[in-house]
Amino acid sequence: MAHVAFPQRSKLITLPSGHSYSYVKISPTESSTPKPTILFLHGFPSSCFDWRHQITYFSSRGYGILAPDLLGYGQSSKPLDPAAYNCKHMAHDIAALLDAEGLGKVHGVAHDFGSTLLSRLYTYFPQKLLSCAFLSVPYTPPGSRFDMEAVNAFSMETLGYMKYGYMSFMKADDSWKLLSEHKDSFTTIMYGLPSQTSHLFYPPNALSASLHAQTIVPLPPYLTPTDQAIHYTIFSSPDAYRAPTIWYRVLMDNLSADEEAADAKDPNIHVPVLMVVEGKGDATVEMRAQATEMFAKGTFKCVRVDGDSHWVQLQCADEVNERLEEHFDGVER
Repeated sequence: MAHVAFPQRSKLITLPSGHSYSYVKISPTESSTPKPTILFLHGFPSSCFDWRHQITYFSSRGYGILAPDLLGYGQSSKPLDPAAYNCKHMAHDIAALLDAEGLGKVHGVAHDFGSTLLSRLYTYFPQKLLSCAFLSVPYTPPGSRFDMEAVNAFSMETLGYMKYGYMSFMKADDSWKLLSEHKDSFTTIMYGLPSQTSHLFYPPNALSASLHAQTIVPLPPYLTPTDQAIHYTIFSSPDAYRAPTIWYRVLMDNLSADEEAADAKDPNIHVPVLMVVEGKGDATVEMRAQATEMFAKGTFKCVRVDGDSHWVQLQCADEVNERLEEHFDGVER
C-alpha cells in the first residue's frame, strides 16, 4: 500500500475506467540526460511494498519510479466482478496511469501475477515499453489458456508433487476468509523459504490444512519483523484478500484468453527482455526461462540469482538490482 510503505511518495488517482489506483511516484533526478522511469508491477499477495529494495536503490541512482498497488490491493479499487480483472482492461488502466503522469516509454519490471499484466501491457501498448523484465514468472503470450490438469501432470512428472495444487483453494469463493482469519500463518508460509514451506503450501488441500492448524514457520532472513508488521498493516482489512484472490479465478477460468487471442496480431515480444529466476530453484526454473525466451525476438538474457525463493526481489535484492541495472544500461532510448 503506497501511503503506508512510502507516505511521502504516494499518490491516488481515478482513471477513465472509474478505477482508483494508489501508487508510488518518484521523478527521475534532473540532469541533461535524465534516466527513464521504471514501472514495477507486483504479484500476489503483495503491494508496491514488495518493491521496497528496488524503489530505494533505483531512485537513489536517479531513475524515476512508478509502482502501483494493482487492482484489488492497497487503496486501489477492489471490484468483486471478475470481469474487472480482465488483463486487457487492467493493461488499459496501467497505460492510462502512465499517460496521467506524462510518461512516455518506461522500463517494465514485474513479478508473479505482475508478469502476466506486464505481458498484456506489451500486447496492447508496446509503444509504452523500453524493455521488460520478468521475475520468477515468465512472459505469457496473449490468448494463453490455463490447463490445471496439464499443469498438475507436468508438476508430478518433473517434481513428484503438484506444485500448483494450491490454486484450486485460492480460486474458491470463500478462500479469502480463511486467509484473513489466519493471516499470521498464511504470511509466514507464503513468504517462507521453500525448504520449510513447500509441503505446507503447494499440494492440493495442504494450504487449507496448514491454515486450519495455524501453522507458523520462522520468518526468512529477507522478511524482518518490521517488514512483517508493515505487510500486516497493508492487509489489515478483514476482507483484504477477497479481491486479490479473484486474480486466480480469472486465470484458471481463462476469462481473458479468448479476447486476447482475437486481439493479438503478434504473440512475440520485440523489446529487450530479461528473465530473473532463482538459481537454486526446482526443475521448473529452466522451463520458465525457455517459456520467455521462445517469444523474445529482441535481445534476451536469463539470470539465475543465488537464491531458492520465489521472492527473488526480496531474497536476492542486491543481485537483482545489479542485474536490472545492467539490463537497463544496455537498452537504447
